[in-house]
Amino acid sequence: MKNIIDIDKKISVIEILQKIVIGVCIFFVILGIILLYPVLKSNEFELFCTSCDIAKFSILGQIGGYLAGTLGVCWGIASVFLIYLTFLGQRSNQLQQEKEIRLAQAQSQKQHFEMVLFNMISIIPRIVSGYVFGNKDGNQYMNERLNEIRTKHGDNADSTELEVIIHRNNLHKDFNNFINHVANAFRLITSSEILSDSDRGLYYNILNGVLTPNQKALLIALSKTELMKSINDDIQKCADVFNVNEQG
Repeated sequence: MKNIIDIDKKISVIEILQKIVIGVCIFFVILGIILLYPVLKSNEFELFCTSCDIAKFSILGQIGGYLAGTLGVCWGIASVFLIYLTFLGQRSNQLQQEKEIRLAQAQSQKQHFEMVLFNMISIIPRIVSGYVFGNKDGNQYMNERLNEIRTKHGDNADSTELEVIIHRNNLHKDFNNFINHVANAFRLITSSEILSDSDRGLYYNILNGVLTPNQKALLIALSKTELMKSINDDIQKCADVFNVNEQG
């Protein structure tokens, strides 16, 4: 996205230069026409004279010198700026083509990103459903195991107390694959260089909506402990996004 923004800035600068160059060209063309006026009004020269004395045409040399030194210079300068204007147009076209290529690449990369992310999100319910215990399905079993964490977190328990609860119930080990998978999904969003801040917020919210309040409470509690140091940064990012006060 940054590269595309840079290209847009360059195109904007070229468009401003083009307007300036066009203005300069018009100025010198008009100036040349103005300087031609004294010749046309001269009594020494009639443009369509049919009965003039041949000797009178000697004034043409003087007129030619005048035009070369005035009109020729003005229109010569205008032609140089027109050549520069052509160059600016070519450069603008090149940048437009480069922008289109970058946009196509970014779109392709974003589609690949979404495919990977949504595949990871679709796996989360399957991971949870695998926590079957007795006659309880995975969701019921996991939520029951995490009730204490959510309650204690709601009471603003300190990190030591949360760590004791997690460690005593072996939550960080029993639900290790769930924790790591969610952390990886957050890492994918956080580390992506093709997303704007608004896009990143949108994908955070999608992932946030997939998890239950108890599951989010576990991740937030883990972010306050040192039980999973290897992915602590990713868990902390999860904690910053989640809203554990929602009802669910």
